[in-house]
Amino acid sequence: MADAWVPQRIYIAGPMTGLPDNNYPAFHDAAARLRKRAWHVENPAENPVPDVNDNCSWTAYMRMGVSQLMTCHAIYLLPGWQQPTGASLEYMVAKQLGLAVYEHVKQDDVLQEQLQQLASKPSLRPEQPPIPA
Repeated sequence: MADAWVPQRIYIAGPMTGLPDNNYPAFHDAAARLRKRAWHVENPAENPVPDVNDNCSWTAYMRMGVSQLMTCHAIYLLPGWQQPTGASLEYMVAKQLGLAVYEHVKQDDVLQEQLQQLASKPSLRPEQPPIPA
């Protein structure tokens, strides 16, 4: 019996610090789009608030995020990812791990095309067994 297809994991990275609502709406929008395309999404905007004092919160969030990133096959970069220290660090880790890198584009059809290319690679998405009659 063939193994069941397992969705590929993708981590969302982008600017948060100093932005309204920590830019969570952009993270949630990207997560919803990726989930519609059968990705297992690691969204740092969904992480719990770390139980640390304010001086350590950035470090605690980064530890959670990098831990999540290390379980993924790809990273999805939101606009402005180059500026924040956190997202650029996550990008560097992803590159060193050999993850696929996708940058956000405004046209949904281009995003869909890029993600379908990755999902169609046989080594990444084995065919699902036919549904028995």
